[in-house]
Amino acid sequence: LPLRTAAADRVGAAWCALASFGGGLLGGDVVDVDVKLGPNASLALVTQASNKVYRVKGDSRPTVQCLKAKVAAGALFVLIPDALVPFAAADYQQRQSFLLETGSVGELGGNNSASGPASAVVVDWLGAGRVANGESWAFKSYMSRSEFFLQQSLEPVAASVPWLIEALSLDSQDAKPTLGAANLGTVASVVAIGPRAAAVSVQLQLAAAALAARGGARVATNAIKVRDADLSAAGGLTEFTLPHLRGVVHMAATTVPASGGAATATTEGGNCTQPTVAPHESAVVARLVAQNTDDAYRLLHACFAPLAVELGTVPYAERLHASGATEHSHTSAAPHGVFLEQPESKLRAVGVGCSSSSSSSNTSMSVTQAAVLMQLADATLPTGGFAHSGGIEAFYQLGMHSSDSSQQGRGLPLPREVHTFVLSAARSNIRLQGAFAAAACDIAGSNLAEWLKLDSR
Repeated sequence: LPLRTAAADRVGAAWCALASFGGGLLGGDVVDVDVKLGPNASLALVTQASNKVYRVKGDSRPTVQCLKAKVAAGALFVLIPDALVPFAAADYQQRQSFLLETGSVGELGGNNSASGPASAVVVDWLGAGRVANGESWAFKSYMSRSEFFLQQSLEPVAASVPWLIEALSLDSQDAKPTLGAANLGTVASVVAIGPRAAAVSVQLQLAAAALAARGGARVATNAIKVRDADLSAAGGLTEFTLPHLRGVVHMAATTVPASGGAATATTEGGNCTQPTVAPHESAVVARLVAQNTDDAYRLLHACFAPLAVELGTVPYAERLHASGATEHSHTSAAPHGVFLEQPESKLRAVGVGCSSSSSSSNTSMSVTQAAVLMQLADATLPTGGFAHSGGIEAFYQLGMHSSDSSQQGRGLPLPREVHTFVLSAARSNIRLQGAFAAAACDIAGSNLAEWLKLDSR
């Protein structure tokens, strides 16, 4: 579904949501999604909410979802779903492939937006399940595999070898003793690659360093280096500040050079080594685990803040709620934020100390968040059938349905006001669902027997 907003239109970006008429995915469902971006395009692909995966049926067939994306030179593809929520005994398999065009320049590091390499930010996110129902990490099996291909052309190449593979495979026997025992409620991975994702690459690494410092690690002042060219591509990024986090969050970031191999940020004796951030010539793979989903939303929102320039809005902004002060697991002084300095064209990450001898319980909200809260608490908030009737109740209560004597005898089966109301409602609905209804009719008419067989399941 297209999600047009004034902010996205101003920067020339497109937002689309993956939607279905069901409340989730059933065992045996197979979903195929194809995405193609033209040169210099910008697309954010989101989900309506957390995608639910129900338990397998008697035939034990898993739920399968496949996504294939082709991203032309200079384009930016941002895949930012909400967390997947597998029910108890659910079996889910996900396969994703991303073909990124390297452009017409001689090397991947070219920065000409018209012919430079494609960019992508991909989030893969798994929740513990229906925790309120006692279903924490109770699914049967979960497997997700994302493959990234770098090619000079978007034309498929036979037996092409992925440049990068990001995968996760879990079952209840793996997840419960580890993630469940640690009281962790969500796990996510982020892959950022290309010049238009350079700022996100930097933010992910700084976020991992800041979280390590928050947990008591000593972060070396020169732990993260960013070259001048890469800093320029990142929009002159100079700082990162951790958002307010209420629970335990762990995060690690790894740099994968385009030439192969990996330069990983590690610790030796409690001190961070010195990975080089090269957004033009590498991908950054970040993985995080958190006790609660809200903290994951806040952290990802902070890391994706630079995307507002590309997409018009920061991803996950609408998912944030009122935030309180950060809760530390220890009372000693601990670094709270990380910022960058650039002496003599070299950048250094420096910890800023703050005392956390006591944790605050103050809660602050923005004006927008307060307005939303007041609306939700309003006893007259339209919900249920009222919200899905197209306004017919209000139309009746306002007396707009009364007959119009001037229309009598003119062949109109309804009073003028009702006739106008119905036409307006129909025009509004047809813009959103008309294409889907027409496509369903065409398919049913051409292959009705197959649809009846499918419906009988």
